Amino acid sequence: MPLYTLILEYLESIGEHKLNFYGARNAAGTITLPSPDHRSMILPPRGKRCLKFKLDTRTYSCTTSHIPNSLIQFYEPGTDPKENQTSTGVITAVFEVPLDNILRIFVVLHRFRRVHNQFYADHPKMMCAIVESEPEPNGMVVEPRQIITHLSAWKRPASVYRTNGPVLKVCWALNRGRR
Repeated sequence: MPLYTLILEYLESIGEHKLNFYGARNAAGTITLPSPDHRSMILPPRGKRCLKFKLDTRTYSCTTSHIPNSLIQFYEPGTDPKENQTSTGVITAVFEVPLDNILRIFVVLHRFRRVHNQFYADHPKMMCAIVESEPEPNGMVVEPRQIITHLSAWKRPASVYRTNGPVLKVCWALNRGRR
């Protein structure tokens, strides 16, 4: 899915309605472009692609720039952080887009699928999980305020946890209760 569409869908999911710069296809199949009178409601077609960004004195990067700084734990978009619905993933792109006269950063990432492991489920204070080594193919968008911390990750062969393929053991203890 194009990154522009991912950002547009993310904004829609959090209740910020923006118009597609490239227009919308109507029932007849023709494309209707947004009116210039509504330019403040149009998601800009371009943004600055960044390799990294800083959040609370910590640097987060794309996988193409620095793999260890691209592994993160984050709050699921559209959920209340107090509900503590978190996932782990890898940052693949960072965009800075001007919206409503403010530069906003959008982080495109791919979520890791969790592999059930009873030991870590029974010991949540270890702050570890087992995830598939390859992230999900479909990307998603979050903003820096949804990022909790970096992850430590160790590649493990399938035989260690009796899985179908190689896995990663991820640990989010680097957070130390900051976010």
